[in-house]
Amino acid sequence: MPIVRATESVSVVDPTIIDGDGNPTGARTVIREDAAYDSKDPLVKEYPWAFVADVERATNAPGEKRNVVRK
Repeated sequence: MPIVRATESVSVVDPTIIDGDGNPTGARTVIREDAAYDSKDPLVKEYPWAFVADVERATNAPGEKRNVVRK
């Protein structure tokens, strides 16, 4: 299960919310910046431009101490 991360916070139409007839309702949801999603998630498939592959960081970010724990 590869993980991808959102590149920015954006409001989109959620493709998983459907009415009784199986049609999308047009309900919106927010993709939060830096949130992790499974690459098979319907939001990732519908809006691939909003995500990038999650890669491990080999070095600290500028100004970051060595003992910082990332989420």
